Amino acid sequence: MPSLQFRHDRTVPFPAVTTLELGQLALTADEDRICFELGGSSHWLDARDVATLERFLAEHRSGESRTGFRVPVYRLRAELQDAFQLTLVHHDRIYDAVPIDLSLTGLLVRAPGLEAPVRSAVVVRLILEDRLAKIDAQVTRVDGDLLALHFTESMAAGELCPPAALGPIFGHLEQLYLRRRSASG
Repeated sequence: MPSLQFRHDRTVPFPAVTTLELGQLALTADEDRICFELGGSSHWLDARDVATLERFLAEHRSGESRTGFRVPVYRLRAELQDAFQLTLVHHDRIYDAVPIDLSLTGLLVRAPGLEAPVRSAVVVRLILEDRLAKIDAQVTRVDGDLLALHFTESMAAGELCPPAALGPIFGHLEQLYLRRRSASG
């Protein structure tokens, strides 16, 4: 567990410096610089470099749950028409939902009328033409009627292993989207 401590560092002109220790790596911050210390050597980054580092970390955030390509299903409404159906089951009630995007690990949907708090269990039922996938999911984010769902069996021992029934549906939607995107230039 990283330790965050405060200590006075007399090598910088500021009265207090914050240090975050991560194993052998120490990150020390002052008003507009960060020092990386490892193995007896150190390197200070100025404000411009700190801003670049912040952008880099934001793009590569390890807490980001998305592990792969997301198909923006909402952009495929014209191609899909009635061939794609999505319902959610929560506490034995069925709710119609509108897909926003789909990945092999989860789904973003609009589900008017569904009140499911974060961490609650939901069953996702996807139908594409003659293909059916019933997938257990957990609500990870709620914003009004917008829900982010994580497919609970999509990862095992840190490896991607999406539900088998999802593969053909996801693959078909991905092909449709990529064809549409390449056709629009």
